Amino acid sequence: MGSLKAPCEEEDTSLQEPIAELRHHGRRCEEEEEEMKSAARSVACWAQAAQTQLSRR
Repeated sequence: MGSLKAPCEEEDTSLQEPIAELRHHGRRCEEEEEEMKSAARSVACWAQAAQTQLSRR
């Protein structure tokens, strides 16, 4: 069993393409995250308004 090398010891070029894809996907995710955040802000705003409305009754 001592002959097994740790995976990180040898250069693995097969991962370079998937990593590049992930980076590209990561940028897309950041854009989507911004959209989500602005959507969340407007939802929070609506929720606040609804709560204010309810507490006035």
